[in-house]
Amino acid sequence: PQRLLYSQGLAYTALGRYDNAVDVLSAAVIRRQPTAEIFYRLAEAQMLAGRADHAATSAREALALDPRHEPSLRLLGRTELALGPAGAIR
Repeated sequence: PQRLLYSQGLAYTALGRYDNAVDVLSAAVIRRQPTAEIFYRLAEAQMLAGRADHAATSAREALALDPRHEPSLRLLGRTELALGPAGAIR
């Protein structure tokens, strides 16, 4: 179930196993209708795994579901800083 995958993803993130977290949270996204929170947690794991471009995409997906999702807004700002001027244009 999506909730179990979400919880596993949070656990992997807490353990510093970011690639595992990305895999599990990606599975949670496609399992059922994802929420802004699930996309945010995926973006967070992607950022921690060094995948700022993927994190930006996931943060934008979260914001498409909830334009005022504050954690996603902050994370998107961090990804744009990490990607530099070229990444902020997307």
